[in-house]
Amino acid sequence: MSIFNAQNRQPTVEEVASRIKLQTAQVPQQIIRRWESIFNFLWSDGVYTAEEKIAALGTDAGELFEANQALVDFIVAQLTGKRDDIVESINAKIAALPAYTIHPDGTVTLD
Repeated sequence: MSIFNAQNRQPTVEEVASRIKLQTAQVPQQIIRRWESIFNFLWSDGVYTAEEKIAALGTDAGELFEANQALVDFIVAQLTGKRDDIVESINAKIAALPAYTIHPDGTVTLD
């Protein structure tokens, strides 16, 4: 008889491997959900305009916009050919954005 009961038994290595696979598969979904949440919060929260929020970000806005673009590039590169539906959705959101300028001081203005 095992010292582990059904509730507190140590998982098998196969169960651990299965959990690793599952959690790894969930990472892109979590990243995309978080990205969409932030994207929507900036561009369409219904309380403040995007211009007001970008102005409030001040000199941090440029870095955030650049980081966003790097993240989008990464997600699109990773999911192209695997989840083209997500890639299309992200590209459509990005394409709908107004043009903007990142200034040398880090501020951003919408063109």
